[in-house]
Amino acid sequence: AADRDDVKVISMSIGSPLSSGTVEDGIYYAYNKGKMICAAAGTSLNITTNVVNVIFPANMSQTVAVTGVKDKFPLERCSTCHDGSQVDFVMPTERVGDSDNGPITLSSYSDTPNYSGGSSPSVSSVAGIAALVWAAHPRLGRANIYKLMYENSSNFPNRDSNLGWGIIDAEAA
Repeated sequence: AADRDDVKVISMSIGSPLSSGTVEDGIYYAYNKGKMICAAAGTSLNITTNVVNVIFPANMSQTVAVTGVKDKFPLERCSTCHDGSQVDFVMPTERVGDSDNGPITLSSYSDTPNYSGGSSPSVSSVAGIAALVWAAHPRLGRANIYKLMYENSSNFPNRDSNLGWGIIDAEAA
C-alpha cells in the first residue's frame, strides 16, 4: 500500500503490548511515503484494558491512534477499549446500557450479522473519514488532512488526555 500513489490512508487493526520490528519497518516506510496510518489503540477482554494504555503499533508517533467510546457525552471509553495520551480520535462502538452490543459487523467466519465493539471498528471508521477528507482536499498533505480532522472534532480545541480530539465531524472536515 505504501508504494501505491492511489493509497493515502492505511488502516491497521492489529496490535500487541509488544512491538514488532517488521511492522515498525513497514510503518516507517509508509509514513515516509506520506501515508496516514490509522491504528487501533487496543481492545482487551480482561484486566489489561485498565493496566496497558495504547498498544503497538498505535503507540508509534507515526500512527493515528484510534479507540472506541460509548455512544454518549461526555465521552467515555468503551468497556474493552484501551485509552491514553497517545489516542488521537475516537468513534462510538458501544451502546450505553448494552455493552455486549457494539456496531453491527459481518464476521469473517459467517455471513450472519453480528455485533462487535472495540478499537478495530473505530479505526476503520476513522480511516474512512480520513480518506473522505483527503478526497475532498486532494492537494493537501497528511499533516494538513490531520489538522482538518482534529479542528473539526468534538474535543477541539481542548484535546482530552485519554481520548484525544474526540469524534470527527466528517462533513465539517
